[in-house]
Amino acid sequence: MKPKDNKHLKGFLSAILCIVLFILTCLFVGLLMIRTGNVARVVRDTNIANIIEDTEISYYMLYQLNGLPFNDSELDLHDVEVFLRSDAVSNEIGNVAGGYARALTRGDLNYYLTTEEIVEIVQNLEPEVNDLFDHQMTEADNVRFARIIDDIMGFNGLTVEAILDDVGIGNAIPFLVISPYLLLLTGLLCFAIMFAFYCLNKKRIANVYLLSGIPIILTGLIYLTAGLVLRYFPEMLPDSLYRFTRFTGGVVSLVITYGIVVSVVGLLFIMIFAILKQNNIKKRRV
Repeated sequence: MKPKDNKHLKGFLSAILCIVLFILTCLFVGLLMIRTGNVARVVRDTNIANIIEDTEISYYMLYQLNGLPFNDSELDLHDVEVFLRSDAVSNEIGNVAGGYARALTRGDLNYYLTTEEIVEIVQNLEPEVNDLFDHQMTEADNVRFARIIDDIMGFNGLTVEAILDDVGIGNAIPFLVISPYLLLLTGLLCFAIMFAFYCLNKKRIANVYLLSGIPIILTGLIYLTAGLVLRYFPEMLPDSLYRFTRFTGGVVSLVITYGIVVSVVGLLFIMIFAILKQNNIKKRRV
């Protein structure tokens, strides 16, 4: 094969790999965002009171909480929201989500959060619960509060299978999405493509950073743009999505954060390319 034809073939392969890397990077970032470890952050950045106000669950929840015998205060939705969005409580909520995710990955569709587990969580959150009720909780108070939480949420009926049925999907797709193996496979494929860039550009290492950086920075900009549109320009969306945006504050914040981080990573790759390219030009002149 002629050197010119070989160059064109490398250019064509590089362009195809760039497109594939862009798709895989978008998937990889999306999979990173839905890790259960991000649940706590989503809770902290979500306007919970705005979501549940004027709903039956809000009235029933306040009725039950204010009816507790050790509660001498009058709680409102703001008090509940401050409690739920605190670091300790949101982290425990993230742990609960992680428990459901682990149950799904091992195929335990009958898993649900038991009252005993709720009691343990309440005990872990003793300082926050004491502040909520302005009362030093006893062991009996913790059990009573845990039972109220279980009654409000109905965890005994909130199994993994029931959640999937409510969403209207089977367990195959959630299993693949939550499974760490899909995330690992996607990440390995991204690195494999970057290694392919290296193999195709051994004599021009700077191009490896350019070819890798372009898909990464495009992925970051897409997520960042999507997050900014959802936050600042929701009226541009269809009516169904526009109504949905009032409930997605935490998710939007997460999308924006990941968009910024990935864009910075892509920008670093481009900057490395520019530095190496400039050094190569100086070497040629010398």
